[in-house]
Amino acid sequence: MDILIITGMSGSGKSIALRTLEDNGWFCVDNIIPELISDIVSAVFVTRQAKYKGIGIVIDIRAEAFLSGIFTALDKLRLSGIDYKLVFIEADNASIIK
Repeated sequence: MDILIITGMSGSGKSIALRTLEDNGWFCVDNIIPELISDIVSAVFVTRQAKYKGIGIVIDIRAEAFLSGIFTALDKLRLSGIDYKLVFIEADNASIIK
């Protein structure tokens, strides 16, 4: 099962990317704190693995108080033998304003 963790600039399209994944059969969660990543992944693997093509998670980088836990959360996945991809979405100011 693929795991995609999406973050990036405000207004760059993180939620649109997540909705696209959801429309294609992925289990998706928007704007969670990093400490919950492994719990969500475990729950989906244990209870619903066959139903979903993958797991998409958006982490908002503006939540600085919680962002410090991202490295611990990602290490926890890696130590559990779970592979993931981390995607940072950005856009220029003109595109964001538009």
